[in-house]
Amino acid sequence: MTSLSQLQLDMKFLTPERVSQLTSICPTPEELDLIKGYIDTGGDAQRLAMAEKFFHCVGAIPRLRTRLEIIAFRQAFIPQLHHMEVSINIIELAIRQVNSSSALRESFATILALGNYMNSGTSKGNCRGFSLRALERLSLSKTNDNKTTLLGYIAKYAHENNSSMLELKKQVSYVAESTKIDFSKIAHEVNLETRILWEMYS
Repeated sequence: MTSLSQLQLDMKFLTPERVSQLTSICPTPEELDLIKGYIDTGGDAQRLAMAEKFFHCVGAIPRLRTRLEIIAFRQAFIPQLHHMEVSINIIELAIRQVNSSSALRESFATILALGNYMNSGTSKGNCRGFSLRALERLSLSKTNDNKTTLLGYIAKYAHENNSSMLELKKQVSYVAESTKIDFSKIAHEVNLETRILWEMYS
């Protein structure tokens, strides 16, 4: 039979699979009380069946079920924490790139100048900025000759007149990667882990 020390703190023995198995067969307080009552009234522990002998053995470990649940939580939490750290690091890198990208500033300035030129003489002309949603229309809006989109025109302008704008993809490489991150899922995982920890230690 597994030694008592193995069931207590031997993390090499306590793999996630074994922790799950031990938790599923962990004796209930009622079962432990029955065995204790038997022993206390002079019963011979050696005459117990194999399952009862196991219960009698692990029953000597204080708060066994709680300790197994904490170990299981720790084993599951560490990989989840690593995943969250990686995601948060990507987001932080993306924010830094956006704040420091000269190509992005040049691109936005060009888009703003083009928009003001196209809207000159109207209420939309001479703007000092634009919403990010306006960027979605660049690939939909056509030039006057209907041969290309505004996005294509800006790309052509960058190639011919402002090569620094061509560094945009390189300078904000983490932005595309950050868009794949599910922010709501990360928030849900953090809240869930916090609640589990609170329940375990309260």
